[in-house]
Amino acid sequence: MRFWIFGTKRQAAALIEPVASGSEARPELSALRVTSGQRVPARTIGRRERDYTFGRIFIPSALLDATLLLLRQSGVHGDERFLVWAGTVAAGEAFASTVVMPRATSGPLHGEIPADVAGRVFEALDSRDLVPLAQLHTHPRGAGMSPIDRERPLVAVRGFLSIIVPDFAFVDPDNFEPWGVYEYESPRRWRELLGHEKLERLIVDDSILRID
Repeated sequence: MRFWIFGTKRQAAALIEPVASGSEARPELSALRVTSGQRVPARTIGRRERDYTFGRIFIPSALLDATLLLLRQSGVHGDERFLVWAGTVAAGEAFASTVVMPRATSGPLHGEIPADVAGRVFEALDSRDLVPLAQLHTHPRGAGMSPIDRERPLVAVRGFLSIIVPDFAFVDPDNFEPWGVYEYESPRRWRELLGHEKLERLIVDDSILRID
């Protein structure tokens, strides 16, 4: 499956003229690679053994752009969507590298992640030596946390983040102020990050620089 930059999902198709038979194939342009399942062979480099405590989370701008694209693909049809950011925790900081797209119950609400799907999410992350850092989902308007949201985090570990993006993610990617960001403390207890704390803890790094 490939997702294209203008937000539609298509079968892989040639964007340039085909090359002659036997010639080296030229790569497709403007496509995001999407993988699934467990990584074979599994990767073990010790990232999951570190203490799960972090203050700031560093987010590549390309990861943020891909996240908003995926959320908007559902939002344009009036549906909420659920995603997960995964990555690495080191020296008290978190570094997001991966967007996970778990299958959820469909419909206007982002729905529940079935237990078997949640299990496969953790298996896929385990095999890549990645840790879940935050869950994200959209709301049609505000970014408040509903009672259902409070009761069913994907990861019930202190410090895990739940991020709610309003307006079906049709928002300014450079402004986290309207977003709801909540930190898990204990069952059904989340602490909301205030405006200044969101700016201090969610750090976007440019993924691509153009220098003329």
